[in-house]
Amino acid sequence: MENAISVHVMRFVRLIHFVALAWMVACPGSTHASEGASAEFEHRDWDRVTIREAASARSGIANLLDQERRALGASLDRGNRQQCAQVGLMQAVLGALAIHQRSASAAEALVLVAQLEGLREQTLLLREAQAVTDDLRDMAQRADELGLQDGNPVQWQRRGLTLTDQLAQATAAAAKARIRLAELTGWSGRNHYGAPSQGIAMDDITAMPFSQVAADADPPIPTAEQARAIALDRRADLRAIGILCASLTGDSLPAGRQLLAAQQPGLGLTAALAVKPLLALHSSSDDADLCHRRDQCGTLRQIRSEQIEAEVERALIDLELAYQRHALAVTDDELSATLLSEREKAVELDKAPVGSDKLSRLERLESTGERIAREVDRQIAWIKLRETMGTVMEGNPESW
Repeated sequence: MENAISVHVMRFVRLIHFVALAWMVACPGSTHASEGASAEFEHRDWDRVTIREAASARSGIANLLDQERRALGASLDRGNRQQCAQVGLMQAVLGALAIHQRSASAAEALVLVAQLEGLREQTLLLREAQAVTDDLRDMAQRADELGLQDGNPVQWQRRGLTLTDQLAQATAAAAKARIRLAELTGWSGRNHYGAPSQGIAMDDITAMPFSQVAADADPPIPTAEQARAIALDRRADLRAIGILCASLTGDSLPAGRQLLAAQQPGLGLTAALAVKPLLALHSSSDDADLCHRRDQCGTLRQIRSEQIEAEVERALIDLELAYQRHALAVTDDELSATLLSEREKAVELDKAPVGSDKLSRLERLESTGERIAREVDRQIAWIKLRETMGTVMEGNPESW
């Protein structure tokens, strides 16, 4: 995350990640948990709902956090009130952080789907543009051979090279996105080394093409006040801090200290490494210390709340900008379509030079490519807003 407190939260997640990874090495049978979680999606259509659910189920950090919760419970003496309070607090905080990580994995997967859909349509447009450019190059070659002033085949040859480069970049970007999406969702297409080979194929994704998605079908954009309220209610990372604040008692204070200290590097042990000595100690009865820790936690929650509100407002600005740019691109594409139609009729009636309709065709392909790019931006902006509000796992992403 962008802000200091969020960085500290992520440092805590990384500390737990390290401890859970060490536990997995000691218990190798646990490494199959994420594979089993994603196996149920193998025979389903890979629409956005399935991809979101598979990425959430397979989220690596979230699964490590859940494994750590189980590891804490395994050493619990349920007859010891202090142990129950401390382990219960740790498990609740880790559970909320795991939910946050699952949401992040699902959002990343949905962004990749949007990018892949855009790249698929952009690739088709680039190939069509190559064919038109080849025609123009051939026409220019013939004109040059006849000594006509308009013959300049080199110009169109260079244009063709530019399109070939753009197509290569789009193909590479799509390949990398497919591999990353396969990694996130547990797609089974792997080579003999056990690594993703080509990732999820474009034809495997059954998400609705952008050509069938209209901006007016999107849900209404929430107001800033509505979005902030939803985020403060739904964000699991903020809920983790709220759980810590609400659960600080004399019995849970030792674990609470460690969870708070984990926000800063170099202060104390991680919660999981400290759990056994903590459980062996009597909790502090120092009321002043308890009040101080509660104040610290309250300050942390307030700062994080303000940061989340700022994240939401920035996401709303990005979404509104995406809609504005998309509207401009749609208008430009419609004008290009009108110009192409008029130019084709003019050429047919010998009222315009031969080949001018192909120039208009290239302009139309460029404007259509720009519209698709803005549609991708609009959909990604929706995903980012839902991620900042903590609602990326809610609703049907096919309608966003």
